[in-house]
Formats: sequence, C-alpha cells, structure tokens
Amino acid sequence: MMLKETLQVWMLGFTRIPMIFFCRPRVLELSSKTCALSIALRRRTKNHLGSLYIAAFTIGADLCSGLLAFHVSRQNKLDTSISFKSFSSQYLKRAMSDVTFKCDQGSEIERVILESASDGMRRNQMIRVDAYCKDELVAQMEIELSVKVRSTR
Repeated sequence: MMLKETLQVWMLGFTRIPMIFFCRPRVLELSSKTCALSIALRRRTKNHLGSLYIAAFTIGADLCSGLLAFHVSRQNKLDTSISFKSFSSQYLKRAMSDVTFKCDQGSEIERVILESASDGMRRNQMIRVDAYCKDELVAQMEIELSVKVRSTR
C-alpha cells in the first residue's frame, strides 16, 4: 500500500468529497502508466445482497482514473482542470470480497493532457477501469475523462 497517497485521498474525501472518505479506498500503485486501488467489502460498502454497492464501484473507477490523470499532470508540471462527463459499466459477477480497481491508460491520459496544453482546449478521452476480486474480473467500467490545462507551473 502507498501510505502517503492513501492519506492524501482520505484527506480529499474528508475535506471535499465525503463519499470517498466513507469508502476509505487504499492506493496500491501509482505510476505514470498505471493506477491501482482497493475498496474493502465491509458494512459501509455492501449492498443488500452482500456484494459491493454500485456507488462504491463508481468511486473506485472515478478515483482510479482521476488519480492517474492528476499524477500525469503533476509530473508534466501542468495546472489541469479534471472532470468526468460520462460513465458506463458492465458488471460480470457479484463482488463478494475486497475489490481492486486498475487503470493502465496513463499513456493515453498523458497524450490528451499534452494536447490540451498545446492548444488550450478542453479534451475528452474514454478511460477503461477494470475491477477484480481475488484476480477475477468482476466489472469493466468506462469513464469519460475531460481535461483542460489552465497553465504550466
């Protein structure tokens, strides 16, 4: 677990987005190419069937792709406005244990951010996030990342 990044995510949740703090995600990996985080299956994140609640899946996909975009933006020393425009998901199995979210599209995110930096326009990119329980794929989500570079730092 990446303690510093996890604590930063929890502080973001505590101060600005309470749902993040409520789910208590843990950052497992964060690099320029990949982000992985987990959300524990517990009383707060379970639905009435005992599996991970759809809102927790959405938080996982949002954070996984958003953290990767912030990380890439920070590495390129760019002040970037990041938001999401659309979300779609396909649930393959019920998530009956802790869920790991993984996004490997750092290169695509970096390309979109650099395009926005070069022309100052808002750019959109569909980002795929996969969710796993014990190495078994349980959901595939696509979230449309919208970025605009405001300035260089």
